[in-house]
Amino acid sequence: MSRDYARLDIMELLRVIDWLMQFPDELERQLSDEIKQLEAETMTYVMSIERLALEQGKLEGKAEGKVEGKIEGEARLL
Repeated sequence: MSRDYARLDIMELLRVIDWLMQFPDELERQLSDEIKQLEAETMTYVMSIERLALEQGKLEGKAEGKVEGKIEGEARLL
């Protein structure tokens, strides 16, 4: 039996599952790793604009993490 689901359908299903379930941290990381591996296996080409957007997202995430860490550190001092 062939199951040729469109990528958007799969992503929508994953969004619903994510919304319904909250995983323990370790399972969350494992799921993320498996999704990344699946995408790497099936994605044949990433356009340069997509790579730039991914890199920008990573940089923004790191910056937000630093700010949050600083705020938490200051809160502990109080």
